[in-house]
Amino acid sequence: MKQVYNGNIINGKIVLKDYVKKAMQADFKTVNDMPITLTIERAKKKRSNDQNAYYFGVVVQMIKQGFNDTCGYNANLESTHEFIKSEFNFKEIVNEKTGEIAKIPNSTTELSTFEFMQMLEKIQIWAIEFLGINIPDPNEQLSVFAQD
Repeated sequence: MKQVYNGNIINGKIVLKDYVKKAMQADFKTVNDMPITLTIERAKKKRSNDQNAYYFGVVVQMIKQGFNDTCGYNANLESTHEFIKSEFNFKEIVNEKTGEIAKIPNSTTELSTFEFMQMLEKIQIWAIEFLGINIPDPNEQLSVFAQD
């Protein structure tokens, strides 16, 4: 069982909303008399709705069109998104016996805003080199919409 409870540390004390406290108390009853590991980490700001709209509305669309124009491959949005995850948002696992490495795609929904921008930079470089297309930065795209 893995549970995540969000709160804050203020002046060295853990501050939780009442509904979080109640959920924790209920969950603690289900794991009575067993060892646990408590981990504290800085919360990451998840990818924003604007980043999500930009990703699917601009990045995925442009790569999909680039596959069609450059490679003659009629990709759809889902296959293009899966390609992006497998190439630019993955975890490598190693077969201990053979040393072979496999790439396991990660969900883009778990990316922080910073991690999203790092992935975007890699995609933009690849798109120029492989497809010959220039994917605009999000702020460039917004300025294009503002002119309409």
